[in-house]
Amino acid sequence: MLASSFIVDMRRQAPRIALETLCNEIADGVERPSLVVDVSETGVRIARPYVGGRTPERLQLEIELPGVDAILWARGQPCFDLVQQVRGELWRVTGIRFAAAAAHDLRLLRDVVVEHQRLWLGDPANDDAPS
Repeated sequence: MLASSFIVDMRRQAPRIALETLCNEIADGVERPSLVVDVSETGVRIARPYVGGRTPERLQLEIELPGVDAILWARGQPCFDLVQQVRGELWRVTGIRFAAAAAHDLRLLRDVVVEHQRLWLGDPANDDAPS
């Protein structure tokens, strides 16, 4: 019980950045293109057109990290899954907690999230931060 509480607390405290980047979702041997809506060190939120069916308990993700010449491979478990209407079309939005990924990929993701936060929240050492 303590371990699951710790995970929830970490998710809520982890910086999350909004972005739009491509992602492939692989489930049950089928690859589907998706759009990453936001990402943190511990998970990702993806959106894609709703085609029916259920979201599998485990997903493999292939994520293009913006500004980095790298593809992140991760396995994840859905935390939430909902269908929303966007401009007259149904879209499935799924929050996914990373369950496994290469240590190098997780470090790279952490660096991207931290750097984005530093740039957008303003760092006194950063003269390029938006005002």
